[in-house]
Amino acid sequence: MKTPLVRINKKLSSNIVIIDGFSASGKSLVCPILSYLERSENWQIDYNYEHLAIINYLKNASKNAVKNILETRSDELIYNLYIGRNINLRAKDQTSPIFINLEKKYVQRSKKDENSVTVDEIRNNNPIIPIHVHYIYGYSKILFDSLKDRLGLYIVMLRDPFFLIQNWHEENWVNKIGKNPRDFHLCIKFNDNLIPWYTKEYAREYVKANDLEKSILTIYNLYKRIFNMFNSSKQKEKERILLIFFNEFIKFPDNYIDKICDKLKSKRNLKFDYIMNMLNLPRKNREPVTTFEKFLKIHSNNISPKYKKIIKELNKSYIHFYNSNNLV
Repeated sequence: MKTPLVRINKKLSSNIVIIDGFSASGKSLVCPILSYLERSENWQIDYNYEHLAIINYLKNASKNAVKNILETRSDELIYNLYIGRNINLRAKDQTSPIFINLEKKYVQRSKKDENSVTVDEIRNNNPIIPIHVHYIYGYSKILFDSLKDRLGLYIVMLRDPFFLIQNWHEENWVNKIGKNPRDFHLCIKFNDNLIPWYTKEYAREYVKANDLEKSILTIYNLYKRIFNMFNSSKQKEKERILLIFFNEFIKFPDNYIDKICDKLKSKRNLKFDYIMNMLNLPRKNREPVTTFEKFLKIHSNNISPKYKKIIKELNKSYIHFYNSNNLV
């Protein structure tokens, strides 16, 4: 007989912010900004959240087990931050508080007696915990269902899908995942082929595709899931989601930051101008909504009619979603 996990009346974390999006979609711009809001902690890359969402999607663990581990991990994370444990001291690492000039707070915490940090202190401060994850929105309903009121905001970064396809292809990720020991994607097996977890529903097609087509399939199916999950979400859930379109964010960042502050009941801290200058925001925007025509012109000879039809559909659906949900 299975023994269910239970975590009751031990809540420490209550203002988690998930920052989600594909590679090169702008997460590394938004995360440091969140760290410069009042009550906010330095942003974290924590694979536990995405791995647990993936495990749930692949049905490798019960929802109850995932829920309890997520709750426990969230409380453990804020507790460790408050006692200065597991500080990233790699000065050139973007996730380090040193990189964005926030290390003083964590060095001071690390010198304090652990017993001086109280549960009431953490709960009364209601700290914001920005957590960076890798493209799981569309598969992440379990995070909403498990974290519930612990989840302050779920940010979904979106960018021209053809820029993302091109970047993914040029970085050769289709040949790195499952092969490079410095890559931490979870993988599945399909007919003795090791492929990324997110290809489960189109595994046969993915295995047959060439490298460029694999990149197209990756973005096409991810964005399809994003659109479907958002459009099917109830209004209460949508209120905890903020869609950020990269091309508009870099031009009008304050519109999005105001929205974030409003949703988190926070405000820019006194040194906020420092991080905006460091990130060179705002910027003059020269990026179109999509670069479909340019992409097609470059790759026309390497894309079959089937995949030309796929990218045409992707272009149309992305523009429609953008026009329907753009904040600016």
